[in-house]
Amino acid sequence: MQVLYNYYQVKHIGIPGAIGLLRYALDQSYNLYLYLTGLPYDLKEVAAFRLAKEEDKFGKDESVVKLLNHIIDNPVTQVISSDLNYIQAREQAFTPNHSVEDFIKKLLNTLIDQREELLQINWDNFDKVKKAWRAFYGENILQSDLFADILEETDTFRNDDIAIVFTFVTKVYNGLSEKKAYSEQLRPPYASEDDEDFGPTLLEHAIVHGEEYRELLSKYFKNWDKERVSEIDYIILQLAVSEAIKFPTIDTSIILNEYLNLAHYYSSEISHTFINGILHELFTDLKNEGKILGN
Repeated sequence: MQVLYNYYQVKHIGIPGAIGLLRYALDQSYNLYLYLTGLPYDLKEVAAFRLAKEEDKFGKDESVVKLLNHIIDNPVTQVISSDLNYIQAREQAFTPNHSVEDFIKKLLNTLIDQREELLQINWDNFDKVKKAWRAFYGENILQSDLFADILEETDTFRNDDIAIVFTFVTKVYNGLSEKKAYSEQLRPPYASEDDEDFGPTLLEHAIVHGEEYRELLSKYFKNWDKERVSEIDYIILQLAVSEAIKFPTIDTSIILNEYLNLAHYYSSEISHTFINGILHELFTDLKNEGKILGN
């Protein structure tokens, strides 16, 4: 959606340029996924450095030392650290800057501050540790405005990427197993060649048929003033009808939910209601005309 918006805002970008931008954005989202799935590994590295300093202290805090040892060596971190293919792929995908490195250190300090609670966990139990890391992501990454700002500073990721990618990271920890290599438990960049081509194909179709579909959509505005419909709403509607027509076997309820979620995120509550009504009526007519086959 953002690429289509940029296509209309940036002159001379062209269809090849828009498709290239989309592929780049998809690649960067996957790189973010690879990076986020390995945060326990980063914390292990930082904790090892911190532990060396703690051990040299006179009157060291044994609870801090104990927690640091758990962070360094636990069943989940063992699964991640033992997969050298994953570690190498992750390093190639994302090189953290100083802001990211400082954030990881702050995360470690946060965990140390929570050590009384964290030391209640059975760190030898794989399921307990897996649950603890999953909670860590929700409390310290997804809800962190600081982390979102840091990623945006890299000019690579957008804030909304984090929430989307986070859902896939959570799935990794929900189904994580000790019996398989970590990289084998991660989703690939694309499920198939068709999946890889889906976004670019949809984008090109939406651009080529843009004027046609916008004219079609405007016929359903009825009591809505065409001139007051925002560009974002037009783009959401344009992509929805493009997907329904270009991929006629996709269930229209899936398409509808997909674009209503986009409307909820990017537009207003009024627009959400407006888009819902337009697409319901339009999809019904397209089915009656035999242009789409989905339920």
